[in-house]
Amino acid sequence: MFDFGKSYGDVTEDEWVAWFMEAHDEAPDELDALKKRLQVALQFDTKILDADSRVSRVLDNSMKTLEADGQEWVIHQEGKLMVEIITKAIKPAPLQLAVTKQLQLHRNKVLKSDVFRYVKWLRQFA
Repeated sequence: MFDFGKSYGDVTEDEWVAWFMEAHDEAPDELDALKKRLQVALQFDTKILDADSRVSRVLDNSMKTLEADGQEWVIHQEGKLMVEIITKAIKPAPLQLAVTKQLQLHRNKVLKSDVFRYVKWLRQFA
């Protein structure tokens, strides 16, 4: 038990719990690096005229990026972050502005943290 510096029989339950919980703790710099990779990968292709196809392409690219890093959990646990990144990637700029204004409305508050509802809404709105 190299991490503990002692025999596994000498490790207390509290030490085991703390050791396993370290896997759930993410370093801020790791999250920032993931955000940067997602921002690069998520680009709205304005050559695609169909809004649904454009959104699908962005989602496909985001999943490829997350899967490459083994970070699929981000979709489920960091919904607010994903909504923010997708919103910043929207092109053209007037559409991005309209989406941002719609997200500020109280009735759309739930969309800010639920990426699945947001994507469904975005496909209809765009």
